[in-house]
Amino acid sequence: MKSGQKLAECGNSGYSTDPHLHFQIQSSSTFAKVDKNYNKIDIAMGKKVKFNEIALKNVSDVKKCINYSPIKNDIVSNYENK
Repeated sequence: MKSGQKLAECGNSGYSTDPHLHFQIQSSSTFAKVDKNYNKIDIAMGKKVKFNEIALKNVSDVKKCINYSPIKNDIVSNYENK
């Protein structure tokens, strides 16, 4: 994946109340390999993702974030001079 490349389109399905997106970037295309004794070897590790320019919303404000990696419960969107 390259900077500026479209990641995905989001929507809501199932029992979700709002459109949202789940994604994971990992160090290997294979989640995990096992040896002949079924011991996990070469386990893929999650990779941190940073967005160049996003809007981060909290209870009372929206702020522009540069090179930001979202954390649990963040509400983010694209930044358009909000």
